[in-house]
Amino acid sequence: MVGSTIEINANIRLLSFRETHGRTEVQLDGIAYTYVLEVELASDLVTTQEAGVVTKLDKANRLIHYALYDA
Repeated sequence: MVGSTIEINANIRLLSFRETHGRTEVQLDGIAYTYVLEVELASDLVTTQEAGVVTKLDKANRLIHYALYDA
């Protein structure tokens, strides 16, 4: 995620371990990124059915909630 604030309108970029070297904060091409979730975990969270999670906004909020409170 660009910056350090998790929010619904955050800019997201998928980074490989080779790019981050396992760090949770990294700067690439002058842009600061902060680790939020692994791609596989995020994918599972948005594809797994859960009561009340229907829209894309619901799924985005589920990701944010997980990253803030459960990760």
